[in-house]
Amino acid sequence: MRHISVGLVLRVEDDIAVDHEALIAYLESHIFGDGLIGSIVTTADITERVEARLEEMRRRSR
Repeated sequence: MRHISVGLVLRVEDDIAVDHEALIAYLESHIFGDGLIGSIVTTADITERVEARLEEMRRRSR
């Protein structure tokens, strides 16, 4: 099995953007409903992971 990363930028109304978790759940149910396996992450999720990894690397280098 291969992993393929795909970028997607959506423009949505402010009221939809406020509840981004519901939007992600909606998109996942439609995109992955036909047997595709995957997940959707936001740039905030990725940023948090990168920052955590950088902090871990800083702690190890001290």
